[in-house]
Amino acid sequence: MRILLVNHEFTITGASTVLLRLAAHLQARGHSLTVLPANPEDGPIKAAYEALGIGIATGAALSAFDIAIANGIGTTQAVIDIAGRVPTIWFLHEAEVGLRILLKNPALGQAFGIAAAVVYQTAYQAEIYRSFTYALPPRKFHIIPNGLPPCRRACRRCGRKPGPCGWCRWVAWSRASAAVI
Repeated sequence: MRILLVNHEFTITGASTVLLRLAAHLQARGHSLTVLPANPEDGPIKAAYEALGIGIATGAALSAFDIAIANGIGTTQAVIDIAGRVPTIWFLHEAEVGLRILLKNPALGQAFGIAAAVVYQTAYQAEIYRSFTYALPPRKFHIIPNGLPPCRRACRRCGRKPGPCGWCRWVAWSRASAAVI
C-alpha cells in the first residue's frame, strides 16, 4: 500500500517518535511510505526517516497514495486539506492541549468529520473531543493504546481497575528500563 505519513514537524517529540516507529513497522511489512511535514523545517527525526529510506515530500500528489495517516493535532489543517481526496486516518495524541487549540479555532473541528477514521490513545481523549464528535458515526472513532498492553488485574498501588490503560505494566517496564540504564 502507498501511504502518506503527515507529521507536524521533524523535532523529537512523543508524537513524532510514535510515527517514526509506526513508519518502520509499516515499511518492514512492505508498504511504500512518504512523509509530508506540516512544518517543513528540518529536525533530527528527518534524518531517521532518510536513514530508513523513506521519502520526504515538500508537496504531494495525493493521487499517488492509497491512504494518509495524519499524526497529531498539529496536522489538523492537513487533515482538512487532504481527507476529501485520499482516505485519512487522524492519529491524535493530545488531550487538553488539542482541545484548547480547537476551541481557539473552532473551524478546525471539521477535521473530525472529514477524516475517514480518528484514532485516540485513550478513552479520556475521546471524551475530551466529544463536543466536536457527538453527531458523527461512532464507528469512525477508535482507541488504540500507545503500545501499552491492557492491565489484567487491579493495581493495589494506584487503585486503577483492570482495563485498557496499561498503566501498571508501563510503570513496571519503566522501572526495569531505568535499572538497565
